[in-house]
Amino acid sequence: ILREAVEYGANIPLTRFPELNTAPGFQLRWVHTSDKSIFDENISVTANLTVDAHFMKEINTVADFLAVTDSSVVHYILMDDLVITSHGSSQAPELDTYFYGNGHSITYSANAGDDPVGLFDEIEANGIVNMLTVDVNIAGAGAYASGHSGVLAGECEGMVLNVKTKGIFNVNHLSGSFGIGGIIGTLDSNGYIAY
Repeated sequence: ILREAVEYGANIPLTRFPELNTAPGFQLRWVHTSDKSIFDENISVTANLTVDAHFMKEINTVADFLAVTDSSVVHYILMDDLVITSHGSSQAPELDTYFYGNGHSITYSANAGDDPVGLFDEIEANGIVNMLTVDVNIAGAGAYASGHSGVLAGECEGMVLNVKTKGIFNVNHLSGSFGIGGIIGTLDSNGYIAY
């Protein structure tokens, strides 16, 4: 991640960020330094801004997806449809950054003892999932979850945009009071879903 304070009225050439010339993809955000609100790259503002560049990491394989971390330094872009078998809580990543599905789909299934929570364990406060289809096959034969369970994620404090879910999601809970849902198991008060 690259961060640099920018004074009001300054022109910032991208040559100031040579690392971007070799990046497979990147995103620039103009962030207001006092309240962290994000502006369009062409907007005029009357305050200091921060240039916040994130490198996009390609997800081409199941191994790539399972290596997703909750770091906000890297954003992810799905480059192909994926099929994941025996996907449970020990494999489901937590997400605290941007995951762009790129119009692709991820299909996953869970077996008895996999502790299915969702494709992601949790979408944290800075997490955003966009333009993704999730196809699930959990028929419920011994599929017991120990916490919140949803097709996309067990819990969400972040944003879910333009995500489609389909398939069979028949999950039992071991004990306690937990949320279960066709997209998110439990949506936090700050969480947001839109299509």
